[in-house]
Amino acid sequence: MALGLGALACYLTIQQLVQIAADNGRQPQLVDKQETPVQKPVEQEKQQSSLARTLSAPGQYATIQSAIDAAKPGDTVLVKAGVFSEKLKFKDGIVLKGESRDTTIIRYAAPPTALVGESSYDAPLEIRNCKSGQVEQLSLEQTAADPRQATAGNNICRIDGVIVVNSSIVIKNCRATSAAACGIDVSGAGSAPTLIENQCNLSVFSGILFEDGAQGTAENNICEQNQADGIWVVGPGTAPNLTSNECRSNKREGIFFLRGARGRAEQNVCEQNVECGIGAFDPGTAPELVRNQCRSNRLHGIFFSHGAFGRAIENICESNGDSGIAIRAAMPFVSGNTLRGNSHYGLAYDTAAKPTFGVTNQISGNKLGEVIPNTVFK
Repeated sequence: MALGLGALACYLTIQQLVQIAADNGRQPQLVDKQETPVQKPVEQEKQQSSLARTLSAPGQYATIQSAIDAAKPGDTVLVKAGVFSEKLKFKDGIVLKGESRDTTIIRYAAPPTALVGESSYDAPLEIRNCKSGQVEQLSLEQTAADPRQATAGNNICRIDGVIVVNSSIVIKNCRATSAAACGIDVSGAGSAPTLIENQCNLSVFSGILFEDGAQGTAENNICEQNQADGIWVVGPGTAPNLTSNECRSNKREGIFFLRGARGRAEQNVCEQNVECGIGAFDPGTAPELVRNQCRSNRLHGIFFSHGAFGRAIENICESNGDSGIAIRAAMPFVSGNTLRGNSHYGLAYDTAAKPTFGVTNQISGNKLGEVIPNTVFK
C-alpha cells in the first residue's frame, strides 16, 4: 500500500514537471490581463479619415441637399455635371465639390420676399455657423432680380449667390453671381472664410462683400463687371485680408472700404473701374493699402475721403483719369508710392485734408502737375 502511494506520488510529480516544462516554453499571458490600450487622438483622427466617404448626386442621392444631409464630417459630396435648381444648406465639416465650375451649376431664383434678420435665407448656397469644410468647382447663380425699393425701416434683404454667416470654411475655384445682390456675401464677427481663385462677376451689386465684423481672406479672385464694387468691405470691425485679386471694369470702385472698415489690401490689380481703383471713405475707416496696382480708372487710383484714415504704401497709381492718389478731408499716411502718367495730378488733396508722409513718393509725368495741396473736389 505504501509502495502504491509512493508510486502514485512519483507519478504526479513527473506530470507536474512535464506541465512546468511545457509552461516554460510558452509566452507569458500577462497581456491578456491588461486593459485594451486607449487610442491616441491622432490614431482616432486617422481612423475617422480612413472612413470618409464620397456621396454622389445625382446617383446615390436624388438631390444634392439629400446627399449633404446624409454626409458626416470628413465626407465629400460630389456633384456631377448638370444644371440643378436647388437652395442648398451647407453642413459643418464636409466637402461639397462639383466636377467643374463650367459644367456643375446650382441655379436658384430667390423670391423677392426676404427681410433682414431672418434665421436663414433661400439662396443657391447658404453656409451658416460652420467652423470647417470646403466648397469647390461649382457655379452658384441667383437668377431672380429684386425690384423692391429700399427705404428707411422696410429692412428688405436681397439674396446673394452665396451667403456665408459666422462661418470659416474654404470656397475655392467657384463662380458666384446674383441678379439681386452680391456674388459672395460674408457677414458676422464669427466669419473668417478663405475665398480663393473664385470668379465673382456680373452681379447687380458687388462681386464679394465683407460686412458686420467679418474677417477672412480673399486671394486670387477675379471680380469683374459688377454693378457696384469688385470687393466691398463695410462696417466697424470688418477687416479681411485681400491679396492678389483682380478687380476690373466695375461700375464703382475696384475695392471699397466704407463705414469704419479696416483690413489689408496687398498686391491687388484694380483697373478700368468707373470710379476709383481703391476707395476708403468715412470716419474710422483705416485700411492698409500696400503694393497694389491701380491703373486706368476713370477717376483716381486711390481715394481717401470723408474723414478716413489708413495707409498707402508702395502702390503704383498710373494712367488714371484724374489723380494718382486723392485725399479729400481725410488723414492717411502716404509713403513710397509711384504716381505717374495720370490725367490730372500725381497727388491731390484739399485744405481739409491732413495727410502725413513717410518715404518720398515718386511722382512724374502727370499732365496738370505733380502735387496740388489745395485742390477743390467736385
